Amino acid sequence: MKPWKIIILVLVVVLLSWGLVSLEGSKNDMEQQKNDLEQKLSGLEAENTKLKSDIDYYGNPVNLLKELKKQTTYREEGERVIIVVPGASSSASSSPTSTPKGN
Repeated sequence: MKPWKIIILVLVVVLLSWGLVSLEGSKNDMEQQKNDLEQKLSGLEAENTKLKSDIDYYGNPVNLLKELKKQTTYREEGERVIIVVPGASSSASSSPTSTPKGN
């Protein structure tokens, strides 16, 4: 074979090899993107299931009213609202811990 044919053949092999390496890198990047999107899809499907469950729950007027009362001071006619302050204990009200100074 003539030297210029060998040079062209080597050049073609090098270019094809470079193309295959580049293609493999692109394939790996796309597989990573696919995995990321599948994880995102799983999260969104779980969120969608939760939202559908919430829609079913709040679609019932009894549950909607129960949540309204729980989150606000809404009351119906004839009902009383009792507000409980967290952290207050019953023993603190029966025995004072300090006396006023100056008496």
